[in-house]
Amino acid sequence: MKLKKLVAAGLTVVMLCSLVVLVGCGSQDLSDHELVGEWAWDEAADFLYIFNEDGTGERGFSGLRETFTWSIPGDGRVRIRRDVAERGYIRNEQWDYTLVGDVFTISSRQVADMTFSYIRVDETAADVPDGEIQLNYELIGTWAWDDNYTYTYVFNADRTGVRGFAGATETFTWSNPGDGRITIRPDELPTGGIQYEQWDYTLIDNIFTISSRQVTGMTFSYTRVD
Repeated sequence: MKLKKLVAAGLTVVMLCSLVVLVGCGSQDLSDHELVGEWAWDEAADFLYIFNEDGTGERGFSGLRETFTWSIPGDGRVRIRRDVAERGYIRNEQWDYTLVGDVFTISSRQVADMTFSYIRVDETAADVPDGEIQLNYELIGTWAWDDNYTYTYVFNADRTGVRGFAGATETFTWSNPGDGRITIRPDELPTGGIQYEQWDYTLIDNIFTISSRQVTGMTFSYTRVD
């Protein structure tokens, strides 16, 4: 009789646990978590990590992304479960992470010396209402590349812009997510291009200099021409 009661109690516990899983009770609220958003790999900016508020996510190069679910098992830790299992690859990944400014760094708890860093992708130009977008109006105008005056940047007050050589230009939207920073989003992404470009910039005596926050050593200077 005692054995039957124990079995019945065990089945009840299993059924309750299954019910919790099915209805999602006890799941983490990730809506305000610091990792929610998009992150570009510092070695190949077209490789993105996307953490969604509902605990789902994507990662990979454009057109080659895999999906996953994620959770935070403890401070400075993130768990990633890949939706598709592949032989030879870890499905339930465990990472330590740090977030310093806009730089997100993960280090595997399962594979020695596996560390990657990502830079936060600012989506201001695409998703924030016009009235809330920060613009440095000193940048509005035309700027010519100091090494070749046939390549120009044009920043317009309506957040649109044009850049390139005469007869071979591309359009974009832009915003300033913070002091000394500019985000540029090309309207048509070329093969291998970066969807949300992140730049630091200085503006000194009509010399506009930008330095990529995603590609090490990429710096250009432009002179105002209007």
